[in-house]
Amino acid sequence: MSLIVYSQWAMTKQVYRSKLDFGHTHAVIFNMIGSLALISHTTAMFTNPGAVPKDAEPLPGDAQRLKEALAQNSTQRKRTKGWCHRCVAYKPPRAHHDSVTGRCIIKLDHFCPWTNNAIGVRNHKSFLLFIFYTFLMCSYALALLIRLAYA
Repeated sequence: MSLIVYSQWAMTKQVYRSKLDFGHTHAVIFNMIGSLALISHTTAMFTNPGAVPKDAEPLPGDAQRLKEALAQNSTQRKRTKGWCHRCVAYKPPRAHHDSVTGRCIIKLDHFCPWTNNAIGVRNHKSFLLFIFYTFLMCSYALALLIRLAYA
């Protein structure tokens, strides 16, 4: 987050110092893209990624499948489909255990150190927007710096 804020400050300062044509417009566009990147980053960071509650109960269709699977492994609850052996709780389909956060996440993509959060079903869009706006911001900064170097 601080890198985005610093880049906004540095590029705005550089654009105004160089007296580039439409410098004010370039600074506004760059800072708008940077602000969108900050908003997306903050949303991805503070949104629950889709963690399965500890007291989650299976849906009626999954309940029978889970009972059969647990009956087969009644003595040892190892890697039974629909059961997380780490959380010792029900795990819905397409959920995976995240070892960093210590919980099961629906549609877990990965744990992102940039957001310090797991990326799952509920914050995946915000994460992709953060990546897109950061790429757009870097490309725009590169184009402005090339323009400033040859101006």
